[in-house]
Amino acid sequence: MPVEVLGLPQSEAALSKWNRLREMRQLEVDAEIVRGISLRASLRRGGRLWRCSPLDLDEHERGQLWSKSRYVQHFDVFLSHTWHTSGSWKMLSLLLQAGWKWVIFLYGVMVVFVCLLHTTDSLPLPFDFTPQCPNFKVTVPYAPWTLLLTFFSSIIAMLSAPYLPEGYGAPLVWDAVCFLDAVSIHQTDSALMERGIYGLGGFLKVSKELRVLWSRPYLSRLWCVFELAAYRHANPSGRITLAPLFVERAMLMLFFATYFASSLFIIMVILGGFQSLNPLIFGSVYFVGLSPYLFVIHVLRSGIREKHHLLTELKHFDLDKAETRSDFDRAFVHSAIVEWYGSKDAFVNYVRGPLREELLSTRCTSLPLAYAWMTSIVTFTTAVDDFTALLKGGADVNCLLSTLFGFGFGLQVCWFVTTVRVVSYLVERYAEPWWSGWADHLQTFVIYIFTYLWFMLGGVIAQLTCRSDLWMAIVWLIVSAIINGNVSAGWGWWARPRHPHKQPESVQ
Repeated sequence: MPVEVLGLPQSEAALSKWNRLREMRQLEVDAEIVRGISLRASLRRGGRLWRCSPLDLDEHERGQLWSKSRYVQHFDVFLSHTWHTSGSWKMLSLLLQAGWKWVIFLYGVMVVFVCLLHTTDSLPLPFDFTPQCPNFKVTVPYAPWTLLLTFFSSIIAMLSAPYLPEGYGAPLVWDAVCFLDAVSIHQTDSALMERGIYGLGGFLKVSKELRVLWSRPYLSRLWCVFELAAYRHANPSGRITLAPLFVERAMLMLFFATYFASSLFIIMVILGGFQSLNPLIFGSVYFVGLSPYLFVIHVLRSGIREKHHLLTELKHFDLDKAETRSDFDRAFVHSAIVEWYGSKDAFVNYVRGPLREELLSTRCTSLPLAYAWMTSIVTFTTAVDDFTALLKGGADVNCLLSTLFGFGFGLQVCWFVTTVRVVSYLVERYAEPWWSGWADHLQTFVIYIFTYLWFMLGGVIAQLTCRSDLWMAIVWLIVSAIINGNVSAGWGWWARPRHPHKQPESVQ
């Protein structure tokens, strides 16, 4: 007779870990315990399911995790990760991957809302600045409301994205049915836990995508290696997505540092720093305004070193160095790999070669172009505030459009995105330290100086063209857009594979 575990009938056919090992049935699906959770549900309540490792919870809380999931027939995404890495970055990474479009949408809504408030004189304008238009030298009222309110709307958008109505966006984003070990495997009942852990191969078999939330400890964990091996063998044409956590971490640092830098520029506008082309004053304004990027560049270099570590780790992968807690687990995983790939050496060669090229083929280790454009909306808000102030101050059409095209789109969008791309190249090229210890910060400072000179060059050109006439501002916009387009051709070039992806015969 079947026995019941927590109300779940355990069939006589349910495999023990010993049966799976002896009979080489690591990929058999235990349909009675296939349980998943939607991506949006896993990220609610501030991503608590990600931020708190099950090992850090008391027994009652661990027992409640199982109720967060529901029975499913398959998984859209199997989320592969290690709890040896902080869950907070995984949560933020998934929020950004799935919610960046919502952030941009809510940003646009907030810009329109601020403009409507300005038309009804509902917002105070306590500051003044003098525009640099050729035929308009009137001091106009000013306040950075767009920059301030879009900052809060961006945070609200990130935190509210998991609570959007069901069906919002692509089905394989927020509504994707995910395998998340904390809720898909029972954390307190020993029988169900064993069936879940040693049934991972079956869960992988019924998954459409394996998404690897990569961090440094990932390939050092034997069960993470098992998930890669099992998924590719069970799903030869299935999708494996490499999602390194350092990409979104760098993006968030860049995004908020840009808000900080924009705020510094706003202070300079209020103090009148942009009212003169005196080289010393103008250069000092840009040096102070861009200073937050000193920190960003150092963080980016650290992220690129993680990328280099990933490439090295894949290239020199060693199965025998992967760690596990028991000799049984090692025998369980190694025997499966030998069965699937012919030998451990064959699997090692597969990871070092075809799998490495497959994982890197989507430029997954580079900052996505969409993220660069997303960051540019921050700098564009400063141009929106300038435009609003000029409009309220009665500026003519020539002055309004020169500011919008020359400063708004030419400098703050096109030239800024180009600058982000140039910085990305420099931190990739010079990520490794020339010197050890604190001297490494000098290397970051050198990269910052180049970044400062590059962006200031665009600022000087924008200033000169907007002081001339509308047509010069339009020409500057076209030139900056062309330069931006040419730089786009090399965006993420270092992540392209040198050879087309091929799989070994054993997994085709």
